[in-house]
Amino acid sequence: MQVVDTDVAEKFRRFKENLENPNARQCPKCQQTQSGDPNQPIMTCAKCEEQYCFYHSKAHPLDERCEAYESRMLKEDKLNQEVTKDAKGCPRCKYLIEKNGGCNHMKVDYFFFYSTQQQECIFNIFITIHHLYMFMHFLLLLLLLLLC
Repeated sequence: MQVVDTDVAEKFRRFKENLENPNARQCPKCQQTQSGDPNQPIMTCAKCEEQYCFYHSKAHPLDERCEAYESRMLKEDKLNQEVTKDAKGCPRCKYLIEKNGGCNHMKVDYFFFYSTQQQECIFNIFITIHHLYMFMHFLLLLLLLLLC
């Protein structure tokens, strides 16, 4: 009697084999497991002849050295952190939003306040104090334009 299907059993076997051999790597193309040499980071699969990096698999072109790739990734991470430092995540989907002006009322697929990130019931949107104030301001401007 088999408790798991054959795919799961095969993945577990490969996982266990990789744990037992720290130099074992799987080909990103055909999943063939083979031993590599950390001093020779470019590996060639014995089964399909795909070339890949011992440390990073297919994350970078083979003509780029691992040190250059890691340096580039650190720079990108720092840039991403700098760009997103003032951003807040949407309370529902966590998508990063950066406010660059205007009121705190935001609309994605629903409404929320940027400053507090509290969601707002869609049926109560037009009776909030903020909207009443904006409507009164609009009416006042319209009245002034008509009188002038």
